[in-house]
Amino acid sequence: VAFVVGRDASGAEIAQLREVTIGPAQRDLVVVEEGLRPGDRLIVLGQNLVVGGDRVRVVATRDGVPARGEQ
Repeated sequence: VAFVVGRDASGAEIAQLREVTIGPAQRDLVVVEEGLRPGDRLIVLGQNLVVGGDRVRVVATRDGVPARGEQ
């Protein structure tokens, strides 16, 4: 499974659980064959601390670019 950032009915950002199918792996890289879509924001820090429906706050993207409104 993996967690992505979604939105609840009020528009708040929340963790959403996704079942994924993985393929080949090499070192710390893995191919996700099913379960994620282009543009999904995968939670990669703190993913072990959330459950589906938890509110989250995105502070940075993987490439270090600040999230909306963050400095």
